[in-house]
Amino acid sequence: MVDYLKLFFADGVMGYFLQAIGYLLAILAFNKKIFKFSKFLLTASIFSILTFGIRSISAFSFGFHTILIMISFIIISVLILKMSVPQTVLAVLLTTVVTILAESINYGVLCLIFSKDTIDFYLKGGESLQGKFNKALIGIPTNIILVTAMAFLYKIRMKKVKKEAGKYNGESSTQNS
Repeated sequence: MVDYLKLFFADGVMGYFLQAIGYLLAILAFNKKIFKFSKFLLTASIFSILTFGIRSISAFSFGFHTILIMISFIIISVLILKMSVPQTVLAVLLTTVVTILAESINYGVLCLIFSKDTIDFYLKGGESLQGKFNKALIGIPTNIILVTAMAFLYKIRMKKVKKEAGKYNGESSTQNS
């Protein structure tokens, strides 16, 4: 039971959930929307469960999983969260590129620290609980990089939104700093 809890935390929370937060932050940033914490957590949870569900379908290849996940995020964001289609598509595409870059950085750094063969061995960990857990652990730095980058993007975009709102309300930009 403890092994399943460890896997849930490593793969579910630090994997799918963190990645969903990264996507959601980008979607909100590109749409210049401030989030309500409860709605943010609910949406990130839905995104992560959806991602887990799509990736669990073994009939699909990995690349096809990614495309389905991206389309699902866009549909949910536009239909349920009422986001703009072009801005949401741009945000999802950008986040996917940032995820790939973060994975490359993570893989490169881990290979320098441990060796390429060791990392590849853990990435091919198999279907055992320990193998899945090891693979999930290797991916955590990727998701931390992603969330950090998207939180930074969100903060910058929201700062611009507040400055623009101040200008439209007749305030000077120095009053909003």
